[in-house]
Amino acid sequence: MEDVNKEERENYLENPEEYFQQVSSELSELRAKIKKEIASDTIVVAKDSNNPEWVKMQECVDTMANNSGLFQTPPTLLIHTPDSKTYISDDDMFNAIALTPEYIAIKEYSRDYFLGHLNQFKAVMAHEMGHLANGDQDIKNQIERNINPSNQKWEILADRMGAIIHGNPRDYAKYISEFMFYVSGKNETKPNHYSRTHLSTNGDARMLHKWADILEREGAMDKETGEIIDRKKAMEIFNRSKDLTTSLANIDSFSRR
Repeated sequence: MEDVNKEERENYLENPEEYFQQVSSELSELRAKIKKEIASDTIVVAKDSNNPEWVKMQECVDTMANNSGLFQTPPTLLIHTPDSKTYISDDDMFNAIALTPEYIAIKEYSRDYFLGHLNQFKAVMAHEMGHLANGDQDIKNQIERNINPSNQKWEILADRMGAIIHGNPRDYAKYISEFMFYVSGKNETKPNHYSRTHLSTNGDARMLHKWADILEREGAMDKETGEIIDRKKAMEIFNRSKDLTTSLANIDSFSRR
């Protein structure tokens, strides 16, 4: 399989310090761009809007962030209007995304779907918060993603962390899967399709239900309610799975260099 990040890795190896500064500058530029669009109303800060439903969406994020104990400050939810230029991709698959360590964004058309599907919204937000809790938007991890061959580690770990942040891994598995099947159908993508970076929709659903089984078997999750009852133990289980997943991803990456 082609190593699509080969050029990035060569640039990094040539001058690591300069490459770090480049990635740092790109993050600063993105933050500046977001603030400019907020000022011009092409991006709306949900909590500052006059729409009570948008405010409730931010409150959902706040509650999960506070209950998880993983965030000093809850991420800020942004609503992108059709005039926004900051969004990472025009692909409909990107309905929500952790843009920076402090911002999660959803497109305007996704907002309308989420308003009628709040359980799915909560699950998707937990997934994006999983990326942030894992540090995926930090400069160090951005560089790691840039210079290594693409792999599925980041999304798998965001899902596992997201299930813990959500608070009910059974519900998380159910509703994130429902959302992904909706997205797959919307894009006429077969549920068995997978990529360098993502499991297939079917594969992700199976993985998440197995993850809930593990949390239950290890005593971190209540068997009857599906709720996380021991967050410390859940994080210990996550960290063990993170080490194994990272090792497997590194082996796969090395084989493709």
